[in-house]
Amino acid sequence: MSVFRIVFLFAFAGLYLSQIFGLYPSVPASVATGCFSAENPSVLVTGAAGFIGMHTMIKLHEHGFAVIGLDLFTDYYSVKLKRDRAKLILERTGIRVLHLDIANTNQIKHLCELCRGFDFIVHLAAQPGVRFSVEYPEEAVEANISKFMSFLKTVVNFNSKRVRLVYASSSSVYGMNHKTPFEEEDKTDMPAAIYGATKKANELMVYAFHHLYNISAIGLRFFTVYGPWGRPDMAVYTFAMKIAKKQRITVNVNRDFMEFKRDFTFVYDITNGILSSIRYLNTSHQKVYEVFNLGTSNQHPVSDIIQSLERFLNEEALTQKQIVEANGDVYATHASLDKSKRMLNYSNNYQLTEGIRIFAEWFKSYHRLIR
Repeated sequence: MSVFRIVFLFAFAGLYLSQIFGLYPSVPASVATGCFSAENPSVLVTGAAGFIGMHTMIKLHEHGFAVIGLDLFTDYYSVKLKRDRAKLILERTGIRVLHLDIANTNQIKHLCELCRGFDFIVHLAAQPGVRFSVEYPEEAVEANISKFMSFLKTVVNFNSKRVRLVYASSSSVYGMNHKTPFEEEDKTDMPAAIYGATKKANELMVYAFHHLYNISAIGLRFFTVYGPWGRPDMAVYTFAMKIAKKQRITVNVNRDFMEFKRDFTFVYDITNGILSSIRYLNTSHQKVYEVFNLGTSNQHPVSDIIQSLERFLNEEALTQKQIVEANGDVYATHASLDKSKRMLNYSNNYQLTEGIRIFAEWFKSYHRLIR
């Protein structure tokens, strides 16, 4: 009997017993086959049933990585949507998303030991939502800071391989910075909401771990990500649903009657950036700490989104404008991509119209709106 087969059988037996005794709930036996790959580097993805997480799981699997994903399946938005994403991952890759909490030290330790350490970790689990963080700051801090700290401690202590981490930051770290386009070297000490503050805290926490424990890490500042299987609380999805239901869309404007502008980034460009970050870490012979913008370096008012949705959903939108204070949101975001292009060879391949077309096709299919 080969050494590989012996190790596999011991791992499977341990997994089976731990399920029996309730030490490691909701973990299917198939996780073992995902861990043990003699040729392929292994990646642990947190937030795997999330919007970006689902696309990342599929992208990494397609590029030959042995991927393990976990998610807590919280009810911040539709749990059904998250489970449908997990089902798609299973159909596309044969990989089940594990129902685990990143702050459960015993479970994460067990997973690291079972898989003999991960070559890379992609941390996408978080409590999203700028406005949510304004109303429920304690929940944002608990999910994005406390749980992330617990997770970092666990993987540093129990991942048998040197930790190489790619994690989600956000354009929200730029906060009240009025200089555009936003560059990675800009000051990020004036957050406009607690969400941005938690993401800045993540960058500082990771730097401390980089300094203290020799980990390599790349933080990715995502700019307003949209696409198929997106979050229902985000503008593109919200507007599409209102158009489909013939409900009025409120377009927020500032006191100068100017629309909010965003650097809308298609999710496939984001996953390409995550893949490029892993490759960068893989080829670096020194420990790494970097942050990069992932966006398009183009600004669009929300009316551009609405017009494209009207075109591809073949429905007219009902709109009204409303003067509002930012209330945690900033009026405009705009990414500089100079550093990302130079160091990651990053490029944004999807223009807004094409991205909205792909989203609209998925939206009609998922919600059975195709006539």
